[in-house]
Amino acid sequence: MYLVSVLLLLAGDIELNPGPSGRRSVAKGPTPEEEILTIQSQLEEIQTKLTQLDTSGAESRTNLNTRTEQLELRVDRALEESITVLKKDYETKIGEIKEMCISTKEPILSFVNA
Repeated sequence: MYLVSVLLLLAGDIELNPGPSGRRSVAKGPTPEEEILTIQSQLEEIQTKLTQLDTSGAESRTNLNTRTEQLELRVDRALEESITVLKKDYETKIGEIKEMCISTKEPILSFVNA
């Protein structure tokens, strides 16, 4: 008991001197100001990433549109070439049929007139 009394005397007046009033202890966690700063920095990182994604998306859309237009032009050219080839083949076949009709008509007409 004597030891406890001596320690209390050495400690002084606890009510008037409760201890240091500095930063909170680590066990209590960060201060609200520190939490706000952390959240703000995280928000800035997210906004930066979103801006990068938006820019990348816009570039991708532009690239896709360009490639689509190029593909459309290639398809149009291929179709035009195919149509031209088909027209030439058609005209050739029609000419051959006309010649056959004329060549078969002459012997028939000579046979009928004879």
